[in-house]
Amino acid sequence: MKSANIAHSFEINICNLLKPTSVNAVFQSINTLPPGDVLKVSACNKNTVMELIRFCKKSGNTLLRKIYVDDEVTLFIKKNQV
Repeated sequence: MKSANIAHSFEINICNLLKPTSVNAVFQSINTLPPGDVLKVSACNKNTVMELIRFCKKSGNTLLRKIYVDDEVTLFIKKNQV
């Protein structure tokens, strides 16, 4: 399945980071974006993916799409106005 070519402003790969560090890296990245921009996140740990889904719900940001390809998951997170 293709990534649906969702336009994004920034991209981060957290595959080699441990869970607390990876979630923090996504948090810091999304905070640098203006509202309405999209962050593309590449992750390899399913527990981290679940944590990022919870992060989106708690932070008020929108998970636009979650794409699984082999062992990697790509998430597109839209920063909402908070």
